[in-house]
Amino acid sequence: MKKILILVSSLLFFFASCDKIEPSEDGTYTVYSGAVGEWEDCSALSDHTHRVWIEKYTGPRCTNCPDADAVIHDIISQSQYSDKVVATAIHASAVFGYPIGESPDLRTDEGEAWSQFFFGNAVSYPSVLLNRQKNGSTYNIISPTAPFTTDIDNILGTPANVAVSVEAHFDSQASKISITSSVELLNNISDDLTLTVLFIEDSLVATQRMGDGTENPNYVHNHVLRGLVTDKWGFDVDCDRTAGTARKVTLRTDLPEGVRQEKCQVVAFISDKSTRTIYNVATCPIE
Repeated sequence: MKKILILVSSLLFFFASCDKIEPSEDGTYTVYSGAVGEWEDCSALSDHTHRVWIEKYTGPRCTNCPDADAVIHDIISQSQYSDKVVATAIHASAVFGYPIGESPDLRTDEGEAWSQFFFGNAVSYPSVLLNRQKNGSTYNIISPTAPFTTDIDNILGTPANVAVSVEAHFDSQASKISITSSVELLNNISDDLTLTVLFIEDSLVATQRMGDGTENPNYVHNHVLRGLVTDKWGFDVDCDRTAGTARKVTLRTDLPEGVRQEKCQVVAFISDKSTRTIYNVATCPIE
């Protein structure tokens, strides 16, 4: 992927964008000059809600995944969770994620990499991570075929240490999606932070193997991971680690090929760079 190149003259700013922010050869991330990709100070965020990212690993050959879809749909439909949980369905693995028949392949390279990192070769879908939290030294992996609201409540019951927001719109001048994410530290943070930004899409029809072994060619898949704007592990948040620090960054990108803007949402989350644990998450449509 090519990097954003910004050419500045005394009269005009020319912006050439990229699909992703890629690490340089030394492993660091480039902070671009100008309006695109540069962290800058911003006002304190008005919304300090602590949210949970339901990171569900799934696939069309996973016979228990429709049950998990129903459980997650019920959770996000409840008023106490509707604005506090963000669900993402990540299709991955050759065992469960390979498409059936002529259906589209909903897997992504990033989803495959995450699945390998969190589960290794012992893939058992459906599996859910909540904010990539750990149980001791291992990630707390949940089987989502039964309600798991107690686990969600345990996270929501603690105040957020970091607030995050995101907004997105189609920039007709640049013919790109323009995404702005803001971050505010609500407490002192000792960790290095990263921002990860991705696209999810609703109402994708693809054949799904059901619990009784039959195949449903008209199965509707929702909040499916369709691509990332950033690297899969995010890029560094350039900020002081003291409470009250507020910073924002704007990114420009194309939609992944074939993704419908009207069915798409942007998800942004802030993570601990070393442990991958997610501090907070936000989502928005593309206006």
